[in-house]
Amino acid sequence: MPLSHSSTLSFSPIVTAVLFILSGHLTTSFSDDVTYSNCNRTFSCGSLHNITYPFTGGDRPDYCGLPEFRLSCRDNYTEFTTNSVTYRVLQINQSEETLTLARLDLWNNTCPQKFVNSTLNSTIFDTDIGNVDFTLIYGCSSVMNHKPQNLFSCNVSGVNSTDAFYLTGPVPSDPVLQFITCDVAITFPVLGDAGQRLAGNRSTLEEVLMEGFNVNYSDPYDKQCLECIESGGQCGFDSNSGEPVCICGDRPCPAGAPAAGNSVKVNVPL
Repeated sequence: MPLSHSSTLSFSPIVTAVLFILSGHLTTSFSDDVTYSNCNRTFSCGSLHNITYPFTGGDRPDYCGLPEFRLSCRDNYTEFTTNSVTYRVLQINQSEETLTLARLDLWNNTCPQKFVNSTLNSTIFDTDIGNVDFTLIYGCSSVMNHKPQNLFSCNVSGVNSTDAFYLTGPVPSDPVLQFITCDVAITFPVLGDAGQRLAGNRSTLEEVLMEGFNVNYSDPYDKQCLECIESGGQCGFDSNSGEPVCICGDRPCPAGAPAAGNSVKVNVPL
């Protein structure tokens, strides 16, 4: 039986175009969403457990956090690399947003193969919390008749002298510099109380280096992340756009939008 003219369903050209665009958008979104999975997983390695956003690494894909917070696990120790320097991560306190880092090239070693200062992104990481500047200088020649307490020996490739010194605090203020000339130096933080123990002969240089230093960290997208969490989503990051992303289930969703499982009824007039 043929349909009557009144029962025929038809759309105007404008509505048809809108539906076509929406269907294309949904198809694109759902095909991309499959990559945003596993952000409910945590990072665990050695003594560190259940580490979440903004950190990534291990079972946590890169899009589950910020690129500046990439962790790796090697020989049951957590490592963190930034600006060509790799650190052993001794502690992570996510409630206080603090890290304790120790340079891997100086772990139980006072003679690194490369001489690179510790520089962290100051917009995200703050090292001015109970630390002091610490400098190791190598290939030194001295006119002093006695051996100072802060002298140690180190064979440096391409340098004749094996004399090396450690200096605590601002380098220009150390009086030993009036009597020595050196070829190369590296500077990085150490814990303030560790530096004091070293000065008082209550710690060795190796012990101080392995105690590391404290770092405060902050998430530049903290506001967006909070909105995402309040809507039931998980915080992530889109490396292609360089922007934070809110993940609902395995799909990107606007922060503040309901997470998967919360339905919203939308009426579209035709």
